Amino acid sequence: MNQEVLNVNDYFRSSDLCLVTVLSLFFPIESIDKQPSGKAFLLFRKNNEGFEDILKKYWARQLSIEPQQFFSQLKIIKARIYSEE
Repeated sequence: MNQEVLNVNDYFRSSDLCLVTVLSLFFPIESIDKQPSGKAFLLFRKNNEGFEDILKKYWARQLSIEPQQFFSQLKIIKARIYSEE
């Protein structure tokens, strides 16, 4: 795998599985940073159009997500986390 140095100021990083699942419904996951402890952080570009707005709406509990779409995306993310070495 090609290792690339990322500028941390350009990315939003979170290990909150619920939050990253919602964000990944709107924006691509740029990278998964797995720690030796097994914890995984998912990275999203902050400069995606509408990113800050979706993030604010998430924390304000103003987003509505279709439950089956959320659960399907959650399974996809878990598969990516556990398959990446």
